[in-house]
Amino acid sequence: MPDILTRLRALWNAEPAAALYAASAGLAPLVAMILHWSPTQTAAEATIVSALAAIVVAFKARPVAVPAILGAASAIAVASAAFGLHLSADQIAAGTSALNLVLGFLFRAHLTPVASQQGVPAG
Repeated sequence: MPDILTRLRALWNAEPAAALYAASAGLAPLVAMILHWSPTQTAAEATIVSALAAIVVAFKARPVAVPAILGAASAIAVASAAFGLHLSADQIAAGTSALNLVLGFLFRAHLTPVASQQGVPAG
């Protein structure tokens, strides 16, 4: 178990965007399918998690402008889709997961990992 925690900590330190958006993408289906929240509760959770992920990634990644703008846009997209389109909780969870996975891949490809900025080869 400590080896898993060490690897998760290393992933968090080296790839904050990928780790956060992967966790966010995994959280949405869990909330929708295990907790059986209403669509409004699921929409609120998805919006809050997307916004928090965007804020943390903006603070941890360089350059800051890219994750800040795209993260804000993703939180607005999740909120408008969840509250404006009157989707079911499962549809909100699926859409949020898909969006967070796409953002995680985009940020991973276009941002410099923290580890490579410190002289440690990333990957």
